[in-house]
Amino acid sequence: MDTNDYIRLFKHPLFALCCLMLPQSAWAAATLQGVIRQNAADGKPMTGVLIKVEGANQRLTDSNGQFYLEFPDKQAGDEVRLAITGQAGWKVLHEFMLERRLPSPGGKKEELILCMVNECDRLAVDYFRIKSVAAVEKNFAKRLAELNKKLGAKQEEIAALMQARDQALKLAGETAQQFAKAPVGGTTVQYRQALDLYLEGKIDEALALLNEADLEKADAENAATQHVLQGKISESVNSWVLRGNILALSTDFTAAAKAYDKAVALDPGSHDAWFNFALFHKELNHFDQARKGLVASLEISRKLAQTNPDTYLPLVAAALNNLGALASDESHLLEASNAYHEALAIGRKLAQKNPDTCLPGVADVLNNLGILYMTENRQREALNAFVESLICKRKLAQIGTDANLSGVAEVLHNLGLTHYIENRPVEARNAFDEALTIQRGLAKTNSILHLAHMANVLTGLGLLNSSENRLFDARNAYDESLAIHRKLAQRNADTYLPRVANVLGNLGNLHLAENRLHEARVAYDESLAIYRKLAQKNPNAYSHVVAALLGNLGNLHVTEKRLYGAHNAFDESLATYRKLAETNPDAYLHYVAAMLTNLGVLERAENHLLKARNAYEAALAIYRKVAQKNPDRYLPAIADVLYNLCVLEGTENHLPKARTLLQESLAIHRSFNAINPRTFLKEIATSERLLAAIDKQMTLQKAN
Repeated sequence: MDTNDYIRLFKHPLFALCCLMLPQSAWAAATLQGVIRQNAADGKPMTGVLIKVEGANQRLTDSNGQFYLEFPDKQAGDEVRLAITGQAGWKVLHEFMLERRLPSPGGKKEELILCMVNECDRLAVDYFRIKSVAAVEKNFAKRLAELNKKLGAKQEEIAALMQARDQALKLAGETAQQFAKAPVGGTTVQYRQALDLYLEGKIDEALALLNEADLEKADAENAATQHVLQGKISESVNSWVLRGNILALSTDFTAAAKAYDKAVALDPGSHDAWFNFALFHKELNHFDQARKGLVASLEISRKLAQTNPDTYLPLVAAALNNLGALASDESHLLEASNAYHEALAIGRKLAQKNPDTCLPGVADVLNNLGILYMTENRQREALNAFVESLICKRKLAQIGTDANLSGVAEVLHNLGLTHYIENRPVEARNAFDEALTIQRGLAKTNSILHLAHMANVLTGLGLLNSSENRLFDARNAYDESLAIHRKLAQRNADTYLPRVANVLGNLGNLHLAENRLHEARVAYDESLAIYRKLAQKNPNAYSHVVAALLGNLGNLHVTEKRLYGAHNAFDESLATYRKLAETNPDAYLHYVAAMLTNLGVLERAENHLLKARNAYEAALAIYRKVAQKNPDRYLPAIADVLYNLCVLEGTENHLPKARTLLQESLAIHRSFNAINPRTFLKEIATSERLLAAIDKQMTLQKAN
């Protein structure tokens, strides 16, 4: 049919008019509809909120919080920016919610969240965390279904997928903070669309928008331009970082690492690129890469904070807190302490101006600092840090999110451990019980995130019950904790096998206390095998744990009168501690002294009195040296060595010298008991009986 035929068929005026109007259907008014809620995605709908946007009708939300906007001169796919007015003291949760792309007819409804200005930063983190966890779980379910359909799928593949999912869930908390801080400025349309898709759980579609080929093409075009604007570089860096974050949360860690590498190479001066790089590697225990990223981000943020402290000092504090945690994991305790204290000083200063925003950071640093104090046996400082952190965490938990409530439980667990170490069993049990109640409740709805925390509290309860001779309760607590950690380790061995080994070590100690020597050996042997394997991969993190477990195994050998085995265990432990003390004496020298003390006890049991004396005196010299810096921690150890030396001198009938040693030991224990009457009661009673026996013997000798 030629053109003339076509025209002749449509001569009716009305029909011709319809034909002319058909193209107008593509230009029908675009629309945007959605709902505004309070504080969270499942929050209360907000009525009477005025929404304004250029090119559209103004509209108040209805009684269900819903709005409907028409754009006569725009079409689907156009970008618009919304404005919320008339809500004094309220603002949109995150700026990205205001940057919208008009949907096709029948497209999705938008979800806007308003919150009080002073709560937005905190609620934004919770929003992104919840969305990230949902995206991770959705991706896991999809990949698990694919694996189950695969012929010949192995259990190892499923276990690897579960392990990757758990690592992604840990990353979700860190990336949520980065999403919440990321500004909309300096991002491309593709970036914003990809973020929307990701938050809807559409990971594949989000990555398609940020595909590697397109990003590399944009980078090449920028590089070919003689004068590349910094804004263009920032857009590219932000896109690579978002790609890395989404890939990490989708458990494609290899591709994620490549994306982060691209970001830092593209702009080595980008704090955000280095910080996301560092957090990714830190969560995967890539310590060297994590340290590299944190040092770079700290250097950049310090420089920027000189001219813009309000914006960049919080980033300085965040980098320091993470560096402190990394140093603590590697037993660089002085470095960790310096980092935490500087981070805390910055956080306190910022919190004076903006307590609602900066309080979470202060609480986290205080908790980390308390853990460090515990490691250094500075229990009073640890107690103060945990108490202050708990006050902050309880205030945050009033909002009622799972993450904030879990934060309360984690600090309570640490506080319980401090009370346990300080021999305050009632306070310890109260803290453990509250923490366990919280974690059991959270584990019912989100077992992956909270089961491990619950198991850690059970381990603490096991320690407390064992110290109170409630051995049946202790075994039940350890058994439940061990069962949980074994189950989790099947999915994520890197994270949870060390915890399996930790519980086994404590269970071995319980069996030894109950004289169940075979069960103690089985527990110690499995724990030691795990820790030896871990120490081969990461000696900085696990060599000292192997040495500690060898000390416990040596004690078991002594109980079994297998003195040769005890010697081997103590000697290997001592050699490890001496090597570690060469490079980090503050962390390990006192362990050298502890192992020398054990060897002294063993040599005395074998009647090698000179070797015993040499070991005790070497231990005493070390303890006196380290006690000059930290008397609270090491004076009790000095008292124990003095007591052992007293017994040795008594064996050789050197009673005046034995008495002098015992009096110094007794004076130390009494001084601590004066501060805390429940401390060292058993040791004081034993020493007083021995002192009476020595005095009696000296009197008899004088009489003769």
